[in-house]
Amino acid sequence: MAVKEKISLPRADYPEQVGVSSKEILAFIKDAEESNIEVHSIMVLRHGKVAFETWRDPYGPEIPHTIYSISKSFTSVAAGFAIEEGYFELDTKVIDIFPEFRPEKEDPYLEEMTIRHLLTMTSGKDVSLLDDKSKNKWKEDFFKSKWYNEPGKEWKYISENTYMVCAAIKRITGMSVIDFLTPRLFDPLGYDRRPFWETDIDGVEAGGWGLYLTTEEIAKFIYCVHNGGRFNGKQVIPEHWVKEATKKQVESLRYHELDNRAGYGYFFWRNGIVPNSFRADGMFSQFGVCFDDYDAEFIITSCEITEQKTRDLIWRHFPAAFIDEKDDSDYNEIKDKLFFPALPELP
Repeated sequence: MAVKEKISLPRADYPEQVGVSSKEILAFIKDAEESNIEVHSIMVLRHGKVAFETWRDPYGPEIPHTIYSISKSFTSVAAGFAIEEGYFELDTKVIDIFPEFRPEKEDPYLEEMTIRHLLTMTSGKDVSLLDDKSKNKWKEDFFKSKWYNEPGKEWKYISENTYMVCAAIKRITGMSVIDFLTPRLFDPLGYDRRPFWETDIDGVEAGGWGLYLTTEEIAKFIYCVHNGGRFNGKQVIPEHWVKEATKKQVESLRYHELDNRAGYGYFFWRNGIVPNSFRADGMFSQFGVCFDDYDAEFIITSCEITEQKTRDLIWRHFPAAFIDEKDDSDYNEIKDKLFFPALPELP
């Protein structure tokens, strides 16, 4: 097997070189500790360079981290490639891809549901969180689940919508999503290993969860998306797909937090508190945040169940940390303080 070329993101010599405040990063780290938020890693990018990065021991640069629902944003890009290459369309009916689940008595809602409805969480299917994922019935559970509304009428965050996008990609292309994405996304981004993604017994990726990546692998993906799909001087993701996937496609008004009510794209969230920003979002506060007005990205892996608590931490310091570029830096004076204390060893 050929050794894959690892492409690393370029690094700034110090944060201020690309317009990021070292003092504000230190304030973020102190705030996270005082707020009892267990951060595992952060990476700050501006103007295409890593301005700052740090990990909490025992986590490190080469250790893949579960990214939970950030996985959905990778599924979004996989769907974008599939549509671009003509495997299916946004308005392709899901039941036409899986005709074995068409009931004898016609279900008009089932005949309406499309790939677009899956991508926008408006399929109308209400799959139970209690369904047993250890059994090979993931697709069956989706089609047999009750309707909460007609497709396209109401947004509801159901992770199995994302799984069905992965199932559609495998059914139409004959490839797993990992295999489908490897030459199209992972190789151009310089991933030097095959990522692990949880699957069902048929090898279909969970889609909405289950992908493990290093912090820099997340960062390269988020940067590529925010850069119009370009990476390392090449168009990797179709530009029009990135634009459509990250803009508000539907209202997301089921939650009370402003950040969750600002609209939903194709498995990407718009942010409500910081204008002109969007994010890939995973449970326990895994985030890849893109700041349009600052040409900047912020990546965090962590273990904080209250996601808005972590988002509020981010907003207290970013985008305030984005400053004018300058040649002098506070970094050398405080660099020995820019780290998170190690996690306590287990007994």
